[in-house]
Formats: sequence, structure tokens, C-alpha cells
Amino acid sequence: MRERIEAERSRLLQENEELKRTVRELTEKMQTVSASLTQENEQLKKDLLRLKTLEIELEKRERMLR
Repeated sequence: MRERIEAERSRLLQENEELKRTVRELTEKMQTVSASLTQENEQLKKDLLRLKTLEIELEKRERMLR
């Protein structure tokens, strides 16, 4: 009986360590993806501002040509 309990405890500890490792790996991956998405988001904001600026400039030129 005691051996069975120890074997079960050992199995659970091993499973727990595997789960901790998986959580660490997924956390690292999530942080990497999050950083990448943040960088992409910042670039998209810059692009959008540039586009708005160009649209305003185009409208001004069109008005001048009329």
C-alpha cells in the first residue's frame, strides 16, 4: 500500500514538473508573440498617421488645382 502511494506521489511530482515546464515554454512563447504584435501595432499606427498626412496633403493639392 505504501509503495503504491509513493509511486503515485512520484508520478504526480513528475507530471507537475512537466506541466511547469510547459507553462514556462508557453509563457515565453506568449511574451515573444506579444512583443511582436506590439511592434507591429506601433508600425501600423505610424503608417496610419502617415496615410492621414498624405491624404490631407492630397486634398490641399487638389484644392489648389481647382
